[in-house]
Amino acid sequence: MTDLHYRPANGYFGDAISFYSGGIYHVFFLKTTRARDERLRWSHIASRDFVHWEGLPDAILPGDGDCPDSGGCWTGSVIERGNAFYIYYTGWR
Repeated sequence: MTDLHYRPANGYFGDAISFYSGGIYHVFFLKTTRARDERLRWSHIASRDFVHWEGLPDAILPGDGDCPDSGGCWTGSVIERGNAFYIYYTGWR
């Protein structure tokens, strides 16, 4: 039996933020590796067929100290304009 749901090997998947570009479906998602005490990050997977997923490096990590997102990186969106991509997200401190 094939599992059709992507599951990160070492964490929890939340708030899928999808984006399509160049024939590839990208999904950014909020991830934590421990219960609720770890700061959320934006992880990233990609697929051409919604069945086979490639895990990519994390897209956004929380900042340190007094950074506006030092408490975690929460949900947002992605847009493409020209040849550039922009991510807007909620940072928490």
